[in-house]
Amino acid sequence: MQQLLETLSDHGIDAATVDEDGVVAVEVPCDEHGNRDCAQLLSQIEGWLAERGLPFVPEEQDDRILIRPPAG
Repeated sequence: MQQLLETLSDHGIDAATVDEDGVVAVEVPCDEHGNRDCAQLLSQIEGWLAERGLPFVPEEQDDRILIRPPAG
């Protein structure tokens, strides 16, 4: 998770770890009203994860991007 947080920070994205149904995930706030556009941010995060080969799954959820480990 630390590498993921560092990657986001390197791109100017504030993020925090959260417990989401017993799974530690990274939450990035976004919305269409002044903050980062969720769809655009999701696309950027997917690209950064792919570039670094990080095995995380980002998804848009309730004005945030939730990045979690893949289901096992």
